[in-house]
Amino acid sequence: MLAHPADPQTYELTLLTASPEWERAARHTAGRVGTPAEVRLVPDSGSAAGWTGTAGIGAAGAVLIRPDRYIAWRSTTPPGAEELERALRAVFDT
Repeated sequence: MLAHPADPQTYELTLLTASPEWERAARHTAGRVGTPAEVRLVPDSGSAAGWTGTAGIGAAGAVLIRPDRYIAWRSTTPPGAEELERALRAVFDT
């Protein structure tokens, strides 16, 4: 059973990215916002057929996945802590 999204202590998001920069930014931002987030650095071939091309984010982007496997947010740009913080706050309605 999933917890209600308004409870950031029991609702963990997963950030998928091929970019180490996103990994660092996500860990820092999730800690600052106080939300649990698993960060998975998933290598990619960089081609359009790779997972980042299929996800539509490119090599510099990231995808934030809810526990029910829906995409909560995605970025096609290099990390921006403000952008990710807005996304986390929107998911948790804080």
